[in-house]
Amino acid sequence: MRSLAREVEVFLPDPVLRKEVLRAALVFLHAHRLNLRGLSPRSPGQEAVGEAAHPPDAALDRLNAVLATAHHARVLDGFGARALSARLGSMALQQAGCERIANSPLPFVYSLLIYRTTYLYCLLLPLALIGTTGWMTPVFVAVVAYMFLGLAEVTEELSHPFATSLNGIALDAICRAAEISLAPHLGEAPPLPLQPEHHYLS
Repeated sequence: MRSLAREVEVFLPDPVLRKEVLRAALVFLHAHRLNLRGLSPRSPGQEAVGEAAHPPDAALDRLNAVLATAHHARVLDGFGARALSARLGSMALQQAGCERIANSPLPFVYSLLIYRTTYLYCLLLPLALIGTTGWMTPVFVAVVAYMFLGLAEVTEELSHPFATSLNGIALDAICRAAEISLAPHLGEAPPLPLQPEHHYLS
């Protein structure tokens, strides 16, 4: 997004058109965030693409249409059109990578083996410890079970990196950082960065 803003400054002399491109880019960014988190696309600021079958793609197509119109009107020269098209291609590539991660759950066989192995190990562990730990065996088994079951839950948590859980990627904060970076190019005062609430940054 930052590179797009700098390239638009170079290749698009019309300030109105520059702002249109950057605002369309922000629409794409938020549509992508909502899509990754499985939230409703009919959110404030997303009216232009909220009804589309795939809002992030619609937003990127809309941005591409703005650049194509500028190129056909000879406001954007061929070299600039090529550079900005490559930038949109890079954005689409990053979008596809994130969507592949979001739509590829942890294979069932992995989670199945993790939990079954953990349960089996914790059930057999007392038999191995009873001779040396005596009446403290339940305490040692409880500590080991807590650690292994905790690791299993961590595995499940990491399989949903874009969720709104405490361990999810802070997509709202990332989008706000992009808004702050683009604000000078839009001639606007940058918004304040998001701060953690109760140690949680959304």
